[in-house]
Amino acid sequence: MRTKTKVFTFQGESPERLDRCLLLFFPEISRSYLQEIILNGHVCVNGKKTEKKGTMVFPNDQVEIEDFIRPEERTISPNLDLSIDLVHEDQHYALVRKAAGIASHPNHFDDDKTLANWVIGQFPQSSNVGEDALRPGIVHRLDTFTSGLMIVAKTQEGFEKFRSLFDQRLIKKKYMALVVGQTPEKGEIDFKLAHHPRNPRKMVALVHQDIAYRSRVRNAMTSFQCMSQNQKYSLLLVKTLTGRMHQVRVHMSALGFPLVGDELYQDTKAKQMDRLGLKRHFLHASAICFVDPWSQEEKKFSDDLTPELKKCLGQALLKYEFSSEEEK
Repeated sequence: MRTKTKVFTFQGESPERLDRCLLLFFPEISRSYLQEIILNGHVCVNGKKTEKKGTMVFPNDQVEIEDFIRPEERTISPNLDLSIDLVHEDQHYALVRKAAGIASHPNHFDDDKTLANWVIGQFPQSSNVGEDALRPGIVHRLDTFTSGLMIVAKTQEGFEKFRSLFDQRLIKKKYMALVVGQTPEKGEIDFKLAHHPRNPRKMVALVHQDIAYRSRVRNAMTSFQCMSQNQKYSLLLVKTLTGRMHQVRVHMSALGFPLVGDELYQDTKAKQMDRLGLKRHFLHASAICFVDPWSQEEKKFSDDLTPELKKCLGQALLKYEFSSEEEK
């Protein structure tokens, strides 16, 4: 049962970090979940709200948790009033088209404008599918402002099959990206990626492979082919072998060709060159290919650019014609 507010008095003999303090109150709940509660602004110490898990709590301090929900009680709300289209549906999975501005899943239970909310509205049986109550049916992700094709699971069997395909890198994904500058005709990028040491929303590419880095380092592989370009911009067909956070964005930026509209990864020079006024980064998940785990048939799906991105290409004076043959 949901409890609106929980209030405790810290009885420790010495100061303790807030996340560790909550763990003393709730030893049966994971520390990561308690940290999530703090980061989402649901905790007050002596009446003052804090979003820092390292806030020090002193003996006799009062700790208050607002809108406390135990992990096993978490649910998200269905929402079909979102810019998401059903492209293909099968017994165990579906393929959807996500608009830019929609996150793949909520970060907290008050958020009801994500793909996961749409999934449980469209497929109520998916509400318990997956490994996390915040991510029902979600087997992979796209950045919030990346548009295009995604696979969602309708059943637990579907979830497990597609997670296995992704883990084995048996699902081929392609993107259309518009970048600042003139790229080579084609290229491959294998810079390893890690989280930025000061900005959790950002990734960094380790251009020098022997660099020492405190954060967890992950292998990443991206290839691209230039489809059209001029002196200012290049339109690329991008393939990803791995699926890391912000992979295409950070790889292209590290190579010196950041995505149009990508304020997070553009340097000062790129921001001065990017005159198209796009209010999102130019990245569209345009194709996905896999062998159906049940029928063993190869499935290929492709998706055209959005009107917004086509207009941007026109402003960049670049020609573009959609052809599903490109996605083979």
